[in-house]
Amino acid sequence: MEPNNNEREDRLSKLPEAVLQHILSFLDMRIVYETRKLSRMFQHLWLTIHSLHFDQVFQASLTKPVPVKGSNLRFTDFVENVLKARIHNRDDNVVLFHLVWNELCDSSLFKSFINTALKLNVQDLDLQFVPKNGVFELPDNLFTSKCLKSFKLSKGVGGLKFRVHLPDNFSLPELTTLHLGFIEDSFEKFFSGCPYLETLSLEEC
Repeated sequence: MEPNNNEREDRLSKLPEAVLQHILSFLDMRIVYETRKLSRMFQHLWLTIHSLHFDQVFQASLTKPVPVKGSNLRFTDFVENVLKARIHNRDDNVVLFHLVWNELCDSSLFKSFINTALKLNVQDLDLQFVPKNGVFELPDNLFTSKCLKSFKLSKGVGGLKFRVHLPDNFSLPELTTLHLGFIEDSFEKFFSGCPYLETLSLEEC
């Protein structure tokens, strides 16, 4: 006899919170957000996930937008609302922030997302995007982060090589892993501020 929906939900809800958090940490945040409908315990669990994945291509492939505060929001609005919720929840323990944005992105909004991730003490920053005009300026506080251990920066699908504006001096004392993809002529500056770099990956640089 097939178990009914309530029985399946009860089994899932009885899993330890740490196990549920681990499972959800592999999913796009849009899916994680939807789990709040499963049961009462899931209503706030999405706010405790330490790996935040936002994939604009994946989210666009879903059949309906995610309602946040009762309205249908675009990808950027969803990212912004999730980050605001994490700040409001006073959760400053985000391990991974992974953002894939394959449309021409608003640089000021993109920098705002990164700034918020840094406020949440992100350790692993993975960014794929298509900058306007082939040049992108990262926020200055990224280059003074004492929490960042891994940084990946590359173009989104369909984008071209781009340049990154870097400050003259910076220090990333905890950074051990660096991946740069499709960046023109500025990547060498990264090395000077990363004294403990262990793993370096360059793709079409």
